[in-house]
Amino acid sequence: MKTLSLSMICGPKKIDEIMHAADVFEPWKRMIFTDEKGRAKVDRYDIDVQDDADLDKILNVVCEGLKKHVDAYVLATWIDGGSAWRDESCRIVSSGEGWGLFDDLLRSAGYPLLKASSAQSAELANQAPPAAVER
Repeated sequence: MKTLSLSMICGPKKIDEIMHAADVFEPWKRMIFTDEKGRAKVDRYDIDVQDDADLDKILNVVCEGLKKHVDAYVLATWIDGGSAWRDESCRIVSSGEGWGLFDDLLRSAGYPLLKASSAQSAELANQAPPAAVER
């Protein structure tokens, strides 16, 4: 048995859906949960697992459980020194008062980008999002 640290970045599902339906957010932009100071919230949990635990399965169960039982979606989740997953379609995150690059948030939170990202997503991470269109 060993104890590992599971981290995740989530966002409010209903508000995000409203922002996309109202055409306020581009398809690659997502709303995130923030703390009381308006900073991106990264939830961290210590989990006890068997030495031979399937870490990918643990992440899948966590993500599916949140989808079914909580009004939130998972943008990224990872186990330190182990498995990682991220929403590959997200490139920009918003707190409702400001926005930033999702990859910058992931780097500052300790997400293992190179382990979890495919060559294609690594290429996308280095590109700027399409320029905003003035209306």
